[in-house]
Amino acid sequence: MSAENDVPAGTPQHRRSPDAVTPSGLEVAQRPIRAGYLGPVNGGDPVLRCMRQLPETSVDESYRTQRLVWREGSVRRVLRPTSEPARASAAHPWGGPVLVVSGWNAGGAPRTLRDNVDAQARLAGLVEVAGGLVLGSVVAVPADRGWVEEALVVAGLEADRGRDLARSCGQEALLRWDLERLTVLPTGDRVGESSSAWALTDEPVLCPMRTDDIAGARCRVHGGPWTSGAIHAAAVWQEHRAVLTRYLGCGVCADGTDPVDGPGGGRGAISMHALKIGSRHGGYAW
Repeated sequence: MSAENDVPAGTPQHRRSPDAVTPSGLEVAQRPIRAGYLGPVNGGDPVLRCMRQLPETSVDESYRTQRLVWREGSVRRVLRPTSEPARASAAHPWGGPVLVVSGWNAGGAPRTLRDNVDAQARLAGLVEVAGGLVLGSVVAVPADRGWVEEALVVAGLEADRGRDLARSCGQEALLRWDLERLTVLPTGDRVGESSSAWALTDEPVLCPMRTDDIAGARCRVHGGPWTSGAIHAAAVWQEHRAVLTRYLGCGVCADGTDPVDGPGGGRGAISMHALKIGSRHGGYAW
């Protein structure tokens, strides 16, 4: 891993000159977006480039350190595990103990976005059959936003029933979120049980593709229409932008509807097959 820009060795890097500016007039961050998922191993090889990169952290750690995010108007609400004492009970947006469970990426296998959307709809039906009530949804995301995972916020189910439900959907764990603690509840032996206090903050809806979180700054297309490796990188970047703007929003480019800086405005890459999106289990694959 490069200490200078925090991008895996061999990852294509397309950066602008120091005097380049975005349409908003802000300089493009010279540290590239952290994008291990954008530069497949052996990206120039027509066979080996299809390998899936391993995740940056273990699945166990991903559950312990993930954030839960959802939109409310012009802000992102962000729930983080913390070592500090829990905030007042009034800060809990659903007023009391809930379970947070996902149907995405069952069994850790690579899935397309459509696979995950369909799995989440099936999960909602199973919750209803089990006697639970879906109060809303949140998005689990790591600090570097290399993947997202939608989850349902569920009331009316005991923890053991929630474990059974999550296990039946191929999930290694679910969360129990009460007035004081955020607890990881494993469904098997791959993830350990852990608990922490939590903090809830409101953040502006900035570009989710950037790591520097500069207000008004846009992302830039990674890759381009030059070589096979560059085309693949652009296709994965384009898909990841579509996923992040759909689930995290972007107040800079109207939730992904406006073009961005770079070749094709972030819309020109074509993949012959549906991409398997990145997850806590590994990077993009196709």
